[in-house]
Amino acid sequence: MSQKILYLTGNFLYVSTPHQELYDNQGSLITKIDLTNGSVVESFEVGLGPEQLYLDENLLFVSRTSYDENWSASYGSGKVDISTGNVEIITYGVGTACRADIFKFKDVMHRATSKGAVPLDANLNLNMVAKVGELNGVYSGKVLNDELILGTTDYSAPDTVFLFNSSNELLQTFEVNVLPGDFAVYNN
Repeated sequence: MSQKILYLTGNFLYVSTPHQELYDNQGSLITKIDLTNGSVVESFEVGLGPEQLYLDENLLFVSRTSYDENWSASYGSGKVDISTGNVEIITYGVGTACRADIFKFKDVMHRATSKGAVPLDANLNLNMVAKVGELNGVYSGKVLNDELILGTTDYSAPDTVFLFNSSNELLQTFEVNVLPGDFAVYNN
């Protein structure tokens, strides 16, 4: 069961597979598929629960969330060098609540966490000191037009979306319906 599909220029598609069975969260592969014939070219073992994908040149970044038999969450990140096949994996410690979103902001990879957007260092560690936002209930994050968008929720409407500039300054807030998860900019 695929979670995220990332199409690349050329003839390849990368797919994360967090589940072997319906919602078992025991999948651990990123699969590279040749679009010309539909064949699996190769697979990368990236740790349990691969979710969102972000390609930055030859590095494919992966957010990870997995659950134990009691539904206790474990979070991590991964990085695949698609030119060499080298894979790096990290699992974060107890008390770190990451969201699925992984994105590049100010030329640095970030993970959305329950409190804001946290940059990743070269070893995929969370740099909590450099976190953008001091929020509660972050549900999602994305970068559009060099601005960071963080959606927060308390699981009932209304919820709030926060817009930050590249200096980490809050530009604007928007009241929205429940669970703000996807963001887009439309130009007329």
